[in-house]
Amino acid sequence: MGHGMKRRNNGTDLLTYSNVKRVKTVDGRSSSQIQTPSKSLLHLLEKPHSSNLDIEINERVQGLERLIEVGQNQIETVSNSLNYVLDNFGSISSEKLTMRQKKLQNQLIHSSKQQIRMLIRRTRSQEDLLIILSHLIFREELDVDSLVNIVMKLNLEMLLSVHQRLHANPNMVRGWQSDPEVRIKAEIAYASRYKLLGSKVLSNFIINSSLESSWLPKVKTGVFQSPAYLRNMVRLLKRDENESELVQQVLDSENAFLGLCLWEMFPLNREIKDFLEKRSDSLNVLQRMLVLFMNNTLISTSREISLKLARISEHLKLCTTKKVSPKSLRRTIGTIEVILRELRDSVDLQEEGNAELLENLVDILNETKEKEADDDSEYTLGTVSLARGDGE
Repeated sequence: MGHGMKRRNNGTDLLTYSNVKRVKTVDGRSSSQIQTPSKSLLHLLEKPHSSNLDIEINERVQGLERLIEVGQNQIETVSNSLNYVLDNFGSISSEKLTMRQKKLQNQLIHSSKQQIRMLIRRTRSQEDLLIILSHLIFREELDVDSLVNIVMKLNLEMLLSVHQRLHANPNMVRGWQSDPEVRIKAEIAYASRYKLLGSKVLSNFIINSSLESSWLPKVKTGVFQSPAYLRNMVRLLKRDENESELVQQVLDSENAFLGLCLWEMFPLNREIKDFLEKRSDSLNVLQRMLVLFMNNTLISTSREISLKLARISEHLKLCTTKKVSPKSLRRTIGTIEVILRELRDSVDLQEEGNAELLENLVDILNETKEKEADDDSEYTLGTVSLARGDGE
C-alpha cells in the first residue's frame, strides 16, 4: 500500500506515544517528573505554622506562581506534542492550522472519550478528522471503532495517507496485536471505503490479502462474530465472483449469521435456505422466524413474497441484530402480518395443503410473540383470524 505517497520532508518516522512522553518542558525537566499539581496546591493551602508568617506567605505565593507556570508549561508541552504528531502523520502542517482548528486542538486536550466520539460523528472536514485522529494517537486511545468512524469519512487522498501510515505502524490502534477482531474490522472498513470511493483495485487488494488467510478462518472458528461487519464482508465479497462461488465461500464458513446476510442478497437461493435451516439454533428468535418463513413452501415458491421478506429483513436490520428489542419485535411482527394478509388474499386456500401451510406460518408468528412479547394477546388474536379468513 501507499504507492506514490510522499514521505514528510522532515524524514521522521511516525510518532508514538512513548516518544511524546519524553518531550521536555521549558525548564528542561521531563513532564513525567513534575510533581502532581493537586498535591502542591493542597500544600499551599494548608494553615501556616511558621512563627514568621511574612516569610512563609511569601514562599507560598512564589510556590503558587511556580505551580501556575508548571501548568502552563504542561499545556504547552501537550500542544507541541500534538503538533509533532500532526506534522509527522498527516498531510497538513501544524504551522498552517486555522484559528478554528487550533481551537479544536485545544478542545480535544480537555475532552473525554465520549466527547471525542461525538466530535467524530459531527465532523466533516478532512483536516479536522486528521487532527482528531492525531490526538487519539497521542493519547494512546485510538480504538478500532473511532478509526472506522473516521475512515468512513475520508476522501481517497486522505484515506491513502492514513492507511499507509497505520499500515506501517499498526500498533497505534489499540488491540491490534491482542484482539483479532480489531484487525478484521479495520481491514473491512478500509476495503469498504475504497470501494465506495471507486477504487476497486485497492479494495480487492485488501480482500484478496485477507479473506482466505484471516477473515473466513476467524469467522468459522467463532473468533469474529460482529453481525454488522459480517454483513459488510458479504457485500464486499459480491464483486466479480458469480453467485455460486460466493455461496460456497459462505457455506464453508459454517456461520449462520454470514449465511443470513447472504440470503438477503440472494433470497431465492435454495442452498442458502437449506444451510440456514440446519444452523438456525445460533440465531435470535426473529432470525429463526425468518428462516422458518423463507423455507415455508408458500413463501419459497413465490418470488414476490421471497424478495419482500428479504427487503423487510434488510430494512429492519434483522440480520445485524443480536438482541431483540421490544421496538424491533413490534415492527417486525406488524410487517410480517402484512405479508400473511397478502398470502391469504393471493393463495388459493382450497388447494390441497395451502391452508395448512398458512396456518403453520401463523403458528410460527404466534410462538415468536409468546417468547419475546410481554403481552401478545392483541397480535395473536389478529393473526389467527387472518388465517381463518375473517379478520378484516
